[in-house]
Amino acid sequence: MDPRVDMLIGVKKTVAVSAYGITPYVREVTGVPINPSYIPGPYTTYSDEMTFWERLDNFKLKVELEYRSLNWERETLDFFHKVYPDSRISGTFSGAHPNIYRMKWIPQMDLLADKRLSLFITHAGMNSVVEATFAGKPMVVIPLFGDQFLNAKNTRRGGRAVMIDRSKLNKDVLVAAIRETLSPNA
Repeated sequence: MDPRVDMLIGVKKTVAVSAYGITPYVREVTGVPINPSYIPGPYTTYSDEMTFWERLDNFKLKVELEYRSLNWERETLDFFHKVYPDSRISGTFSGAHPNIYRMKWIPQMDLLADKRLSLFITHAGMNSVVEATFAGKPMVVIPLFGDQFLNAKNTRRGGRAVMIDRSKLNKDVLVAAIRETLSPNA
């Protein structure tokens, strides 16, 4: 808002209060300062300046996590292809399968609005939950961190999702959640 309008109507200070996070786009429009990414000391094992060995250790961890992710992804996609050979999966995956469409970016709202989409598997981020709820799509939610656990519990409580604990995630649990979500009684 133009500061002159504030002065005209007598507003000296304004405060934006929200129960939800403010996305970067809203911050740019409202003028809320965007703080640079910084992790305080107690939350990281490294100091502000890492040594060569700390960088190497950090890189090794990233490579290991990436390998685990790719390995899990490959196994899961192979399994989906065997169990659901006629289904099509869209996503930002790295593997190549005949029923998987690999994309760098997906127009999620358009995809969720499509009548052919019968299930949405998500990490339960606020935007994904709101968009899937708006589109009326059932979800299998696998929260990873932050607000995703509360979002997942709320969608489960509302009967819009089946929630999977990430530590218990395996092929059988995922298929059971999909079947439960897609069952006529759901």
